[in-house]
Amino acid sequence: MSEVIKSLAIEPKEKKKLIITYAVTIILFIVLYFVTPQNVQESGVLTVAPAAFLLVFIFYTKRILEGLILGTILSYFMIYKGGSAQPIMESIQKTLMSDTFSWFLMVCGTLGGIIALLQYVGASEAFSNFVAKRVKSRRSVLLWTMILGFVIFIDDYINVLIRGTAMAKVTDHYRVSREFLAYVIDSSAAAACIMIPFSTWAIFISGLLEENGLAKAGEGLATYMKTMPFNFYAICSLLILILAIIGVIKPFGPMKKAELEAQACWENAVAEEEQKIQTMQETKALEAAETREETADEKSGKAPKLINFLLPILVLIVVMIYFDIDAVAGIFATVIFMFIFYMIQRLITPEKFAEVFVEGTQDMVFVLLLMLFSLTFADGIDAVGCMDFMIDLGVTYANPNTFAFIVFIIFGCTEFVMGLVWSLYIVAFPIVIPIAANIEADPILTIAAVCSAGIWGSNTCFYVDCTILSAQASGITPFRHGITQLPYALITVALSGLCFLVCGFIL
Repeated sequence: MSEVIKSLAIEPKEKKKLIITYAVTIILFIVLYFVTPQNVQESGVLTVAPAAFLLVFIFYTKRILEGLILGTILSYFMIYKGGSAQPIMESIQKTLMSDTFSWFLMVCGTLGGIIALLQYVGASEAFSNFVAKRVKSRRSVLLWTMILGFVIFIDDYINVLIRGTAMAKVTDHYRVSREFLAYVIDSSAAAACIMIPFSTWAIFISGLLEENGLAKAGEGLATYMKTMPFNFYAICSLLILILAIIGVIKPFGPMKKAELEAQACWENAVAEEEQKIQTMQETKALEAAETREETADEKSGKAPKLINFLLPILVLIVVMIYFDIDAVAGIFATVIFMFIFYMIQRLITPEKFAEVFVEGTQDMVFVLLLMLFSLTFADGIDAVGCMDFMIDLGVTYANPNTFAFIVFIIFGCTEFVMGLVWSLYIVAFPIVIPIAANIEADPILTIAAVCSAGIWGSNTCFYVDCTILSAQASGITPFRHGITQLPYALITVALSGLCFLVCGFIL
C-alpha cells in the first residue's frame, strides 16, 4: 500500500506548477465572467480567449486532453455564465451522436483491432523484416516510410496507422527517434491524400465544389485537379520533408533534442546487449531449444509471412475504391478477410481473434477521447464567435491580389486553433467564394488556399485527428509529436504564404 501511495505522490516542482496553473485558470474564469458582454459574439477580441487559453495551457502543462476539457468549459462559461453545465453536456451528447464522431469511432476503433491482429500473427514483423533487408541507411528507411505514404494514399487515417505499425521497428534499428518517424508519417500522409485525386480528401472536397456551385455536376474532381499545382502547403511540406530526410535540413529545436535522446537510448541498448553476450554461455541450452521451436514453426507454416500483411492491406484499398472510397466498407471487409485468411492458416483461434481485436480497439480509447473533446471544443469556440471574428478581421483587408494569402493565413490559423478538419472546408467555401467573385480574385487560387489551410491545420494542430493518430502509431504523445513537428511546419507555412502572395499578383 505504501508503494502505491508513493507512486501517486506529486513532486514538489510539479505540485507548484499545478497550483499555479489552476490558480491562473480560476482567475481567468472570474475575469471573463465580469468583462464578457451579454452577447458574447459582439465581444470582439475576447472571442479568441478560449483558444488562446488552450494553446497556453497545452504549451505550459503538455496536457492536451485536460486543456481541451477546460477550454470547452471556458467557451460555454463565457456564453451561459453559471448556467453552462447543461449546454456543455448537450454539446458532448451532440458530438457523440454526430456523423463525424461516429465515422471516426468506427474507422479508428476497427483500425486499432486490425493493427493488433497484424502484430499478433507476425504480419507487421514480416513487413519490417522485408524492409530491413532492403534498406542500408537511416536515409533510405525514411524515404521508404515516405514513399509508402503515397502507396497507401487512399485515406490519411489508414495511412498513418499502418505505416507507424510497419516501420517503427526498422526506424528504431537506424536510431531514428519516434518523433521524427511521426513527422515523416504525418507530413507525407497529409500531402499524399490532398495531392492524389482518388483519396478520401480529394473526393470530399470535389463534392463540396459541386455543392457550392464552384463546379458543374460531375466536374468537381476536374476542378479540384486544377487547384493541385497551387496547393502550396502540400508541395512545400514534401520539399521540407525530403530535405530533412536527406540531411540538408539538420534536426533543430525540439526535434534535435528528440534525436539526441534516441541516440542515447540506442547506446544504452548496445551496452545492454554486450552484457547479455557475456552471459550467453549460461543460456545456450535455452536458446537452442527456442531455435528448434522456431524451426518447427517455420516448417508448419507459422513463421511470419509477408503475404499476411500485404493481402489485408490490398483488400482494404480495393474494397474502398470499389465502394467509392468508403473507408468503413473497406475496413469491415478487411476484418472479415483477415478472420478467414488467418483461420485457414491456423494462425489464430476464433476466441483469440476476438480477444486481440477487442484489445486493439481498447488501445484507441484515449485517441477517441481526444477527438471527442476536440470536436466539442470546436463547437464551443464556434458558438463564442471565434471564427466569425477572424474572418471579419481578414475580409477587412481583402483585395484581389492578397485575397488568397489572407484566406490561407486566416483559415490556417482557424484550423490550428479549432481542429475542424473537413468541417473547415464545409464552412470556408460558402464564405470565401462569393467574396472572391465580388472582388474578382482568382477562384482556383482561392480554392487552393482553402485546401492548403486545411492541410496546414491538420499538420500542426496538437489535437487534430491526424496528429493524434500519427503520435499513436509512433508510440509517443500528441504533444511530443506536435511540438517537434511545429518548427518544420512553420517553415512550410512561411514558404506557402509567400507562394500565395506572389501568385496573387501574377494570376
